[in-house]
Amino acid sequence: MEKINNFLLVEPNWLGIEQCEKPSIPTAIKDWLLEQGSLTLRMKETFTGSFTVSVEGEGWSFPFEQDAQTLHVQAEEAFIREVVLHIGQVPHVFARTTILKRSLDALQQLATLGEKPLGEVIFSYPELKRISIDVVNIKRNELSPKGLGLLGADEGLWARRNTYDIKDHQFIVSEFFLPDMFK
Repeated sequence: MEKINNFLLVEPNWLGIEQCEKPSIPTAIKDWLLEQGSLTLRMKETFTGSFTVSVEGEGWSFPFEQDAQTLHVQAEEAFIREVVLHIGQVPHVFARTTILKRSLDALQQLATLGEKPLGEVIFSYPELKRISIDVVNIKRNELSPKGLGLLGADEGLWARRNTYDIKDHQFIVSEFFLPDMFK
């Protein structure tokens, strides 16, 4: 089985938002990291230009180790979807969704998104709950060549990992904020 991981050389070492030294996170970035609503909707409302999603990888793969621990599984395949969110032609976020088979079976809409934003679907569920939010600062040397290409000349990027629950089915959405989010 092919491992789906287009953007990172190493798995992130996530920290719960309560463990992170919030003063070390720049204010503009912290505001996006702590966004409670749909990132898709906020991006559409904040930026001018068309919002598009490009799918970079999708299929069955083993989750990152910390993601598997968060979802309380060991050596279980999950459906992984990696995308880039663009405003106009400019990448603003790359994202990774990890969802277990039993959850995907129950939440069929998540299996056939194509280029539709995940946020439009999950935030339409009234039962959606955010269980936890984790953050990390990713350095250049932790990114793959593809990730470095999206980063440009910056030294790193901030990311958040959301664990969501819909009707007792948990899944993870990790979002990596590229420099154009803050220009």
